[in-house]
Amino acid sequence: MTINKLAITLNSPDDWEPWITRAKSHATAQHIWEFIDPENPQRTYLSDPTIPTSATVRQLLAAERTPATTESTQTAPTQPDLTDAEVAARLKIETIRYKHNYQAYLHKEHALDLIPTIIQISINRSYLQHTYHRDSAYEMLVALKRRVAPVDFAAMLDLRQQYKYLMKPSQESLDTWVNKWEDVYHRGTKLNMPEVVTLNPHIDFLDAIQNVLPHFYAVNQDRFIKQAKQNNVMGFIELLNLFRDTKRIHQAKQGKALDGYSVFATPFAGRGA
Repeated sequence: MTINKLAITLNSPDDWEPWITRAKSHATAQHIWEFIDPENPQRTYLSDPTIPTSATVRQLLAAERTPATTESTQTAPTQPDLTDAEVAARLKIETIRYKHNYQAYLHKEHALDLIPTIIQISINRSYLQHTYHRDSAYEMLVALKRRVAPVDFAAMLDLRQQYKYLMKPSQESLDTWVNKWEDVYHRGTKLNMPEVVTLNPHIDFLDAIQNVLPHFYAVNQDRFIKQAKQNNVMGFIELLNLFRDTKRIHQAKQGKALDGYSVFATPFAGRGA
């Protein structure tokens, strides 16, 4: 059986965020993330479904048909009379449900068996030692998080540098540049970074994009000022998506791509680093 590695290899602390995000996406698709999430203080175990019997079905039906008691109830509720036919009919339904749940259980069990190997082949060899002698993927990820994930302070410093970099000329594609704004914003929000928990991202992004699409800058700068006065500024991601849409419309009208920093870098010439 071929076991595929994650799309990103964990080579350094800088890779932790995208790597664990890919690991989460893979595990979520297999319905097993809750069992390996290193943020959980304790490991959650997978349990197999219970086989239904006539006795358990009878208890289930009785519970469903017994009125709920209240403090004002003076006498015990009357137990419903259940026929064998009713129990047999419900047992068939519960058996079908059990078979479905059991297949799902087997799928999760198989995925949990494979995920440790997927983790080990998706990390740098120097990090393998942190996965040794661990009896589950959960323990592997907890150990890797403790040893590899950057501490909040170091991550904050690195992220602030990336934020400053986004306001400078670059030769990467315009789409990549906008995507990095979104990534830094999300990560900065998690770390409560001052640059992103205020309206700074709106101001800095609009300033950086001013000479790429002047009309977009003019319209949204005016809109931003009006919204700020009303204390009702659009979300930063909404602003990025608005730019993406405007960029596509501009490309369609111009009949050519507005991409690459050959367009972006030129207006920045002379502005300084």
